[in-house]
Amino acid sequence: MTHKILRFPQVIAITGLPRSTIYAKLADDNDNFPRPIQLGARSVGFVAREIDDYIAQQIEMSRVEGTDE
Repeated sequence: MTHKILRFPQVIAITGLPRSTIYAKLADDNDNFPRPIQLGARSVGFVAREIDDYIAQQIEMSRVEGTDE
């Protein structure tokens, strides 16, 4: 099984979230945004599958919340 690693600019483009929001989500222990993995001394990446799962979860939550109205 191969894992695709996304760098920060790719995560920003895929999620549509600004850098500051992603950092805020990472700082919040109660947020379910995927945590990055260490790639080197000064570089991190995100597992693409985890980002995809997060987006799918956000879509599902918005669909459930939208039916209450």
